[in-house]
Amino acid sequence: MPKKTESPRNRPRRGSTAGKSVAQARKLYDEGVLIRGEVGKRGKSGKLPPGKTHEIAKGKVVRVRYSIV
Repeated sequence: MPKKTESPRNRPRRGSTAGKSVAQARKLYDEGVLIRGEVGKRGKSGKLPPGKTHEIAKGKVVRVRYSIV
């Protein structure tokens, strides 16, 4: 019986850059949110202004408001 070989799709990549690409994607996402103006400060009532969905907490962009639409 011939020896079974793995498909190239199932083998792990050598020198994978998965960690780098995740960090790069996160950076691009954060920059996009800032550029589009979706970041705002919470008011005295603890709510975000209309149209704002994210805030900056501890130096990170955090999603606060969600929409089902």
